[in-house]
Amino acid sequence: MQSAEAAPLAPEPRDAAVLTTPFTARLRAAWRILFGNVLSWNDPQYLSTRSSTDRALRFILALLFIQRASYLLPAIAAAATAPPTTYQDSTLNTALLGLAGGWNLLLLLIARRRGWFPRWTVWTDLAIVIGLLFISSRNVTGADVFSDSNWPVQLALAASALTAAAFRPWLAATCLTIIAAALLAAAYLHDNQIDLLAQPTLSVLNGCLWYAVAAHFVRRYLSGQGRILEQIQAEQLHAETQRAASAARATERQTQYRHLHNTVLTTLTAIARGGLDHKTTEVQRRCATEAAYLRNLITNDPETDIATESRLQNLMSATLADVEALGLEVHVKQHSLPERLPGNRCDTLSEAVREALNNVLKHSGTTEAWLTAFADNTRLTVRIVDRGRGFDTATTPRGYGITHAIEANMHDIGGTALIDSSPGDGTIVELTVPLCE
Repeated sequence: MQSAEAAPLAPEPRDAAVLTTPFTARLRAAWRILFGNVLSWNDPQYLSTRSSTDRALRFILALLFIQRASYLLPAIAAAATAPPTTYQDSTLNTALLGLAGGWNLLLLLIARRRGWFPRWTVWTDLAIVIGLLFISSRNVTGADVFSDSNWPVQLALAASALTAAAFRPWLAATCLTIIAAALLAAAYLHDNQIDLLAQPTLSVLNGCLWYAVAAHFVRRYLSGQGRILEQIQAEQLHAETQRAASAARATERQTQYRHLHNTVLTTLTAIARGGLDHKTTEVQRRCATEAAYLRNLITNDPETDIATESRLQNLMSATLADVEALGLEVHVKQHSLPERLPGNRCDTLSEAVREALNNVLKHSGTTEAWLTAFADNTRLTVRIVDRGRGFDTATTPRGYGITHAIEANMHDIGGTALIDSSPGDGTIVELTVPLCE
């Protein structure tokens, strides 16, 4: 008999899971789906990925849609409870409300995805509002064409605010003139006359004007503040970068001073005082090593800022110091080295460079080599050249160092190793590493 612990639990139906979800949780989920990218100025993750100007535009966008919701939702509620005599055709009014609601939902989704209103959506909204205004003005009954029953009049206020926020002043003024003319034409269609001095007419036209002025001012003010904030942030970042670079340069200078004091200056002082015989092989080798260090310090590419010396450069310097201590003089030229390499590529590349220089010392019959390192947008190249005895790449078996320490290592990090040599003409080892993952 199967134990109770082993008995599988019956899967909970998906419908049951949905029904047991608290209503407030479902309401919050729906709110995030509809307004997640519109009202996310209080989301730290969102704020960290958006510019100040973009956040200002999305805030204005949210205000404009709240204004529209304050017009459409009461109109829908009023249509459901309005007396049959309010409209000549109640079905037509319901269809117009459906069209207005569908268009505003589509407009919201487009603006939510783009972060602002594309120009064509503003013109389309203006055309739809004017069309709704003309049709509804003929359909609504009663003496006042600007009553709450004729709800497209309020959408005309929203269209005035939208055009003023989206367009430049002269174009917004043109749209405002079109909206005002459409309101007067709708009044004429309803009453067969236009009374410019009537209180409802003046109230609607005044509302269109000041909604447009307020929307234009809010858009320009918040956008301007956003640009100023971005400029201040950019200046602060630049100043912090400069301070960090200055501190790094000072630290590097101290490091170089200590190294010079402990090596070059110590050797020169000892020779000057007679403590070292400069004719001995050991002292000459030491002088050659320290001279190579000074040469590298002087000829280092100025575009490669010492203040931002990277782990790669540190490892390369350590590798060069090690092989030069063994008696190999390396002439170095660097250009635009990256500050970092992904993963363990710094260590692996340094190992390959070390093996190539060791091979020069062991097999080339020379004590001098040239190392060139440079990078472009996609890859870093290190080239080691010697003028030693060379070898025939077609007939000479490749030892463990070349196959494992150089070729296999470069393959492991997605790079390549090219070896070109011929008897009497020296050897070229070119190592290439991609800069991207």
